[in-house]
Amino acid sequence: MTFDKLNHQILGGAVMSTYDLTGQGNVLSLAISHRLTLEDLAEQDFFFSPSFDRQWSLLNLAAQHALG
Repeated sequence: MTFDKLNHQILGGAVMSTYDLTGQGNVLSLAISHRLTLEDLAEQDFFFSPSFDRQWSLLNLAAQHALG
């Protein structure tokens, strides 16, 4: 994920995987077009089902990591 170091606005990103990450790419595109920040993405609530998935998505975790 690339972002502005001053205001944390998300500017771009890239993902390499053998899994289909189309959904994450779409979310990243939306985040860029709406000028979201790392803070916005780090805590964004995506659909979560405790019996099927983790609480934090790949993009939540990437934003949280970038924030330290």
